[in-house]
Amino acid sequence: MIHPRILQKLFFCLALWCSLCPATARGHQTGESYVHLRVERDHIHGWIEICLQDLRDELGLDVPTETVGALSAINATAPVVQEYIRQKFSLTADGQAIPIEFTENKIYYFPSLGNFAQYAYKTPQIEVPDRLVVHNALLLPEGSNFRSLLTINCQTREREALAILVFNDSVKVQEVNFSELRGVISPLAFIWQGILHIWIGTDHILFIVSLMLPVVLVRNMGNWVPVDSFRKSVWGVVKIVTLFTIAHSMTLSLAFLNIIELPSRLVESLIALSIVVVALVAILPHAKDSTGWIIFFFGLFHGMGFASVMGHLPFRTSELIGTLFGFNAGVEIGQLAIVGSVFPVLFLMRKTRFYIPIILKGGSGIIGLIAFVWFLERAFLD
Repeated sequence: MIHPRILQKLFFCLALWCSLCPATARGHQTGESYVHLRVERDHIHGWIEICLQDLRDELGLDVPTETVGALSAINATAPVVQEYIRQKFSLTADGQAIPIEFTENKIYYFPSLGNFAQYAYKTPQIEVPDRLVVHNALLLPEGSNFRSLLTINCQTREREALAILVFNDSVKVQEVNFSELRGVISPLAFIWQGILHIWIGTDHILFIVSLMLPVVLVRNMGNWVPVDSFRKSVWGVVKIVTLFTIAHSMTLSLAFLNIIELPSRLVESLIALSIVVVALVAILPHAKDSTGWIIFFFGLFHGMGFASVMGHLPFRTSELIGTLFGFNAGVEIGQLAIVGSVFPVLFLMRKTRFYIPIILKGGSGIIGLIAFVWFLERAFLD
């Protein structure tokens, strides 16, 4: 058996690492850039969108994340960013590089993701080829789960196509055949996008883990005690997962279809606050009666956070339902993978003498503290 003092040190190290690691401290990593490519009869043009937070965290640029003063900072740092884009993004046809020229810079606000810098570009007049090789390594550091989405809109008399390609750490070069574009990502491919989205969302993971910590315990005389059967614990997990799934599926669908829309700052702040609340519930057993309502209420905002990955992509009406179904299925698979990994371990440890004081209360306290810092950053800081 692991000595309690060793576990205490492990939890302390975890807390220190989470407070010092920039990626984890951000909670819900942006980690996404967007490249838009528009094909005309005699040239190609488009724009590249990078989150202001990523300009700060990944490129080390001093730009505010809010709108005030951001455009001036974007224009001032544009030469640095444009040079970075030239190094990480290129178009090639028939073995020859197609030069791009930057034209203007703007700010674009994604309701669920925040402010992005837009860098518009165009190519010289060319005879647009049938095949185009795209190299895209924008914000894709080695070993990361970040991704870059390329949207292609080809509207000429000879061609008409709309497609989305996904680039990541392992796929940085793709060939585009304009005569064989199949449209947006298939619903099947969006299953993986849903899985990835929940796995890179540290705040979503901590919310689920916080809910799992007390599920192997029951309340007795105002105190936590280990549950006496595996079936009872499993039933508790089923209720938690079901409530969370219903709640976030509702708002994911509504936000994706642009029926509801809330400011990114509000959604992300409430997601962080949800972790604080469930951590307190785990520490205070008499608050367990409210767990169901808490899961459902905050699950609604987690759903809007999930929808942020798709709400601005150019889907055709005929593709909406399949894409939504595939992405939501992926979120559920990712969620079940987390639950399936955490729950058996917690169940086996529930009767150890250190589970309640260290794993449950200590772990919940650390998680709650981290989430509270996220809440303050998201609600009140740039």
